[in-house]
This record gives sequence, structure tokens and C-alpha cells, in this order.
Amino acid sequence: MKPELLALRTVNQYRSRDIFTYLGLRYYLENRAARRDRWAEEVAADLRLGKSSTTYNLTYCFKEIGANGAIGHRELHIPGPNEALAEAALLRACAVAGSSFQSSDAVFSYKLPESTDPRGIFEPYYIGYAKRHSAIANACKTYPGSTVLYRDLRRFYPSISHSLANQAWEDACQTSGLDRKFKRLGDRILQDYRHVSTKSNKGIITGPMFSHLLANLVLRPLDDVMIGEFSGRYFRYVDDLVVIVKPNDANRTDAFIKELCGERGLEVNLTKGFEVSTDDWLVAEHDLSLPQGGPSWVSFVGGIKQLLVSNPVSHTNLEQLFKDNGIRIVPLDYSHAVTDRSWLERFVDLASKPWFRRKVAARTPLTITAEGLTLRALFMEKFLTACEQPVPQGGFHRKRWLQQLRYATARLIYLADPKHLQAISQALTKVSELTEYASIFDALSSKDVTRLLPFGGNVAQAAAQPLKALGDTIKCNIPVWIPAAVEALGVLLINGVPLNIQSAPSHDNPLWSFASWNNGAGDLTTNGNSYFRELACLHGAMDQSRHSETLATAFDPAENLVFDAYWLGRSSS
Repeated sequence: MKPELLALRTVNQYRSRDIFTYLGLRYYLENRAARRDRWAEEVAADLRLGKSSTTYNLTYCFKEIGANGAIGHRELHIPGPNEALAEAALLRACAVAGSSFQSSDAVFSYKLPESTDPRGIFEPYYIGYAKRHSAIANACKTYPGSTVLYRDLRRFYPSISHSLANQAWEDACQTSGLDRKFKRLGDRILQDYRHVSTKSNKGIITGPMFSHLLANLVLRPLDDVMIGEFSGRYFRYVDDLVVIVKPNDANRTDAFIKELCGERGLEVNLTKGFEVSTDDWLVAEHDLSLPQGGPSWVSFVGGIKQLLVSNPVSHTNLEQLFKDNGIRIVPLDYSHAVTDRSWLERFVDLASKPWFRRKVAARTPLTITAEGLTLRALFMEKFLTACEQPVPQGGFHRKRWLQQLRYATARLIYLADPKHLQAISQALTKVSELTEYASIFDALSSKDVTRLLPFGGNVAQAAAQPLKALGDTIKCNIPVWIPAAVEALGVLLINGVPLNIQSAPSHDNPLWSFASWNNGAGDLTTNGNSYFRELACLHGAMDQSRHSETLATAFDPAENLVFDAYWLGRSSS
């Protein structure tokens, strides 16, 4: 049967968030009854309410390179498949309840989606980010000659106390009249957050979707005050606050923000903020605008999916053309995803329309490959232009320069000419904020992931598809296996990257035991880490792993087509 809304939202959200929970969801949803919204709302939610222990996977998401050159990670706690579905049901119930659960127009992050939107548990990242950029530009035009204050909150989620989160949740439930069952579910999850985080004396955990809702609720009173004080001039995205003020009001506004944050146990990070004139900000007004006419990354990706959904047998031809032309993309197999009766009926209806037939006929493996090669030249030109500019030392201008460089770099991971990979890596090593990208290009060039693995699972996932597309065995020689490197290696393995490992991690490590599926990973189903025990049970008792086979196929035609390098640097927030 065709997956219903909550299953699709959860799959789409976690495909770009965490590959292990996504894989677990794929196994979980092989039970076709679990694809119904009613299952998420009743069975998954009841299972979560009755669970006696927490099931979170502690992952290490690359954050930054420290002053001493050490790789820094952000710890994320990722829920298992059942809790992920229960969260989707909980957050939809919050959206239906409305009231305090609906964030204000000045908040652009983690907004609850429209009632029928399947793209994720929250509105997609890029929509809110682009809306905020446009709103700031419009305000700069309305208030010319002003100053844009950009402020960042230090360690936002770990700084949110459990008492503050509980109070924000209670207040929202009371004003909205949230269904009592989902109120209890939220209470239970909050209780378990306290159990997990007190082990390291932190605030609410980062990783689950419910945490993002809580963060918005905690900042709701601050947002309301800021909107009242700076109507039409205040904008928030997660923990980034932007305010447009008169130049001589900047210091007073800073003090006001610090006071409001301090009342909630939060702190402004002075090292990450900046201020810039409205005129300077408007120079970047169109930085996030889609190009008009000609090929674009959006049309390229859309064309790939359209071809594979409308003509699944073209998969092999497209994959070979990509390989022959040095394009490091492994197309998903949609052949099983498009056999659902409801999808076939819809496709037959569309196929009767002349405009649809013309659109499909214009997309072939050859035309898509040609578009990819055109984009290769375009993004390489953008990359070189950014590299040749004088490098800004800080503030708004460096942030903008990094955004332009990152935009081109993420796409060149898939499109760059193979002979340019090492040169790109060397250029990126000079940019401290893009060291993780340099490691990916180095791995693609050298076919060795030794330097890449310590960055952690999110960087490995960004490299996995391009490495697999090379079609060669990838070397790895890690003398000491830190948790982040084990996670990264496991990510590559479940994605089907062929590896030559000099000295593998211990099979006592549950993540590695699950990823490598040694001897059927039988011990995982009966003892050890509860997160991977759940995933192993969902996989089923069989000798051979089916991880990479599952990840090579699409779940549903409505599943997002994800390019992980695009999400690098965003998955932790």
C-alpha cells in the first residue's frame, strides 16, 4: 500500500538527518500496516508511552576545527524508528492544536508544515532560510541607513534547562488544548530527555525532532518581546537573531538582547556575531535566488527524479553515462516504488496530458548528463571566482564569501572533473571553515578515507555516494578507532562503499556489529545497545546484510531525492 502522510514525513526528515534511523525506518515500514497514519498515532505512540527505557543513538556530528587543530564534534541523540514515527504523530497533533505551537512570522526555523506537506516533519530547511533572507532584505529597504545586528546564542540546546523546557511545554499545551494522549507522550519524552542528558549534566538533548519544537516554545516569550520592541525588524532562525536598528541604538539593543537571554539562562556568543549596514546587506539580496533560465542544480536534480520515476528502466543507462563522464552520482532505483496501484493510476492520468508527455520526453539520460556537464563548468567557475577574491577576515563579508564557496563546493563533490579533485582539496585546506570539504575531495582523489573518518558520520554520509560511484575499493588505515571514526566507517559500509580496512573496529561495538553484519549480527537482537537491537530485529535474522541494497532503492515516489553534501553543516542544528 502507498505510505500515508506521517510515514512519508518521517522517512523524508530522517533521510537528510541520520542514515541509521532512516535505514531502520525502511525496515520498520516493510510492515505495510505501519505505513498508515493510524499506526503512528496509535501503535507507535502507545509503544513509546509504554517504553521502560530510552532508545537513542549517540552520534558525533562534525562541528568545527579547534584553535589547536583538533576536530570538534557536537553530540546528537537520535531516536529509533518507532520513536521517530511517534514524534511525527505528536508534532502533527501540535500543528492541529495550533495556538502557541505555531511560531510567529518572525521565526523561520522548524516551522510545522502545512497539513498535507509530505516533505518532512518540519517545513524544509531551505524554505525558511530563504524566506528569512528575503524578509531581512525587505526590511533593509524599509529602514535605509540602519544597522543589521546578527547575534548567535552560545550552546543553545544544552543551555535550555529541563525546568524551562517543561514550563514552555505545559504553557503551550494549556493554551492550545492539545489532546491529552499527546500531552502525555510529550511529558514522557521530556522525562526521558532528562534521564539521558543528566548523564553529562546538560540541558535538553539535541537530535530528536521534539527538541526543536521545545526550543521554539522556550524562545516564544523572547520572540514576542522582540517583535513588540522591533516590529518588522526582528528575525530568528534557530539560535541566530537578526535585528535592524538605528546605528546609535546598537549598544542599547545588544544590552536588551543579553538581558532577555539571561532571564532564560541563555548567553549571547560574542565571537560569532557581527553588524553591518543595511546597504552592505542588500549587496547580498539575491545570493539565495534561483537562477532564471538555463540549467540549474534544481532542474538537474528534478530531471533525475522525473526520469527515474517515469521511466525506471533508464536507471542503468543513466548510471553508466554518469560514470563515463566522471559524475559521481549513483541514481536511486525506483522500479519497486512505482508499482503501487495508486501511483500507477495517477501516472496514467498524467500521461494523458500533452504537457506531461512533452516534459517527460525532454528528459533522457543523455540530456540529463549534458546538463550535469554544463553545471560542472558553471560551478567550477563559481568556485575559482570565490578562490581568487581577496579573502574577507571576518564578519558579514566572510560569512557571505563562505556561503558562496560552500554552495559551489557541495555540488562539485558530485560534478567536478576527476582530474581537478586534488587541486580543489588543496585550495580548501586553506579555508579553516571548510576543512571537512577538503577531506572529502582528498578521499575522492586518493581513494583513501583515513583522513576523512575522524570527522564523523555526517561527513562520511556526504562522501558516501560519490565514493561508491567511483567503483573502486577505498583504502582505510586507522590505528586507533575513536567513536566518530567508527560511526563514519559504518556509514560508508551500509551505503555500499567497497572498503579495504587494514584493521577493523571491534565487533563489541554495536554500531560496527550492525553495519558489518558479521555472522548475522545475532548477538545484537538479544542484548547490548537498545537502539541497534531495535534495528537488528527490524532487519531480521539472516546471514547477509541488506543495508546497502535497501539504501540503493527509493521508498516511494514522494520520497525526497537527497544529495547529502548539500546538508553538510546543517544536520546538527
